[in-house]
Order: sequence, then C-alpha cells, then structure tokens
Amino acid sequence: MAPERIDALVVAAQGGDHEAFTGLVVECYPQLAGFLAFHAPTPEMMDELVQATLVTAFERLREYQPTGPFAGWLKGIARNLLRRELARLTRLTQSDLAAIEGLLADAALRDLDGGTPDGAEQDDLLARLRRCFERLSPRTRQIAERRFIDAVPLNRLAQQFKQSRPAIAKILFVVKRDLRRCAAAGAPAP
Repeated sequence: MAPERIDALVVAAQGGDHEAFTGLVVECYPQLAGFLAFHAPTPEMMDELVQATLVTAFERLREYQPTGPFAGWLKGIARNLLRRELARLTRLTQSDLAAIEGLLADAALRDLDGGTPDGAEQDDLLARLRRCFERLSPRTRQIAERRFIDAVPLNRLAQQFKQSRPAIAKILFVVKRDLRRCAAAGAPAP
C-alpha cells in the first residue's frame, strides 16, 4: 500500500475510525511480525509482542506524527516492548540462578553440620556411594565428575554440555541429593 494511503488511514483512525485502524493492522502486520520474529527468542514471545504493540499503538495513536513511516513507528514500539521483556527475563534468570546457588550452598552447609563417619562406616558409605554413582546415566555422571572431581566452573560446564548455567546447577543439585539418599539408604539412585 502506498505511504499516502497509510497516512490517510492513520488520520482516519486518529479521528476515531476503528475500521481505518483495522486497515492499518492488516497493512502493517506482516512487516511488524517479521521484525519481531527475527528479534524475539521464541514464537510465543513474538505473538505476544505483536499483540502488545498493536494495543499500544491503538492507545497512543493520537501521539503519532507522520514524520516517518507508520511501520517504523510500530517497530519502535515493538523494539521498546521487546527490550523491556528481555530485561525482565534476564532478571528472572538471574534470580533463579541465585536461588539455585543458594540451595547448593544450603546443602553444603548441611553436609558440614552433619559430621563425617569414621573407619569402617566411612568405607561402607564410600562403597555405597560409588555404586550409586555408577548407576547414574553416562552424561549425568560425566557432568558430576567434571564438577566435583575436576572442579570445572559451572559456566564452562554449561558451555561444554550446551545447557544453561541454571540447568547444569539443577542437575548437580539433583545428583548430590540423589546420591546422598542412595548412599544413606543403600538403595539404587533414581
């Protein structure tokens, strides 16, 4: 559609013509959706942001000044909404990571406070722990060995195993918990 026609639809929509705004949506949707599909990390986020952009555009339509293309104005709204959503997700990820690290630290403190067995009891516990460790899947066992034996940092493990740092931290937390239960009960690790 010609820019003049889009500008005419904008003027009509600013005057309260809802069908004119619908015409703008039909004309600008493919370009807006393409922009967000390229930048949004998931299709679901892209869909949500397209809708949020159109709602925001409808609410702020009176603020639009035809100094540039209408589609550019929509993309500006979309860019700001996307930036805000990505920042929110980053904060959530950081708080999830802090929670996981807190759980790992709490488990380590409980280990320290629990004391250690001695003599034959410790040998028996180590033998049970080895049996439980060998029942882990090869990949999980490799992650645990790299972290607990080789002391590889979580960031490097996440890169090597192509998972997020919180995902690796969760795997390690579950491994420690399951090994502790298995060794204490003498039962197979889940």
